[in-house]
Amino acid sequence: MEFRLAARSCRGPSDFVEGVVARLIERGSTPAWRYSRVADVPQREVDAFFAALDFCEELTPALDEVDALLAAAGREPTSRL
Repeated sequence: MEFRLAARSCRGPSDFVEGVVARLIERGSTPAWRYSRVADVPQREVDAFFAALDFCEELTPALDEVDALLAAAGREPTSRL
């Protein structure tokens, strides 16, 4: 389950990615959260976040999202195998 949460947290657009960009890359900008309160998040989105990953998602890291974060930070993309 931890891998599911980590994998889905890094998939953009997401509040996790928004927070990382705002806090670590843009250094202090205010994040634009999708929902202003936790209670506003639809249950279907919560359920989808915790749902089982399909076979490809279980075995393939989210390199596009990592590359996007690296590019935003002015760094070189990951090397693809």
